[in-house]
Amino acid sequence: MLSALRCFSTGSSIRARGMNIDGNAIVSGIRLFSGTTTTRGGRGRAGGTRPAFELLDEDIEERFGSGPGGQKINKVRNCVQLTHLPSGVSVSCQDSRELHANRHIARKRLKEKVEFQLMGADSKVGRRINNIRNKKARSQRKSRLKHQAAAAAATSAKQPEPVLSNDEVEKMMMAGGGGTGHAVDSASEVDEEESDWEDSGSNEAGR
Repeated sequence: MLSALRCFSTGSSIRARGMNIDGNAIVSGIRLFSGTTTTRGGRGRAGGTRPAFELLDEDIEERFGSGPGGQKINKVRNCVQLTHLPSGVSVSCQDSRELHANRHIARKRLKEKVEFQLMGADSKVGRRINNIRNKKARSQRKSRLKHQAAAAAATSAKQPEPVLSNDEVEKMMMAGGGGTGHAVDSASEVDEEESDWEDSGSNEAGR
């Protein structure tokens, strides 16, 4: 259903109330504070900031309960359940034995839950989720690059050395002046010298 948003100025804050086309209030209890916000460094910054979010007490229903018994935390009425009436969002808390501590924790959880439902990615929880997703994506990208580099190094290390054929080995040896080719040349030279010596000896005997 289409809805419109009306804002009511209340001094230092702005109260927003959603109205549907029939005029019935469907979203209320939202207070957006405007003004100067403080950054982590302590410097004030005005303008261009996200408005602060606050729940109204009159829009919250609070209930108390206890557990089935057996321990101190389950015997006393220290379980707090809060419901945001305009949006129907509810939370419960029994983290502590102290009632006031559970009320504080439950209100904080309800505020974050309602803010996330209304503002989505612009809420505090939405920004936290985006930061976690970005960190996870960066970590996965680094891990992927690391594995790719390791796989490339392993592949290059496993590559076999080139095997030379016999013809290539003979060509390399002949080009270098050694090996089989040099031995053949030396043997032919010796044969030629012996034949020359025999010819010269026969000529001297004939004389």
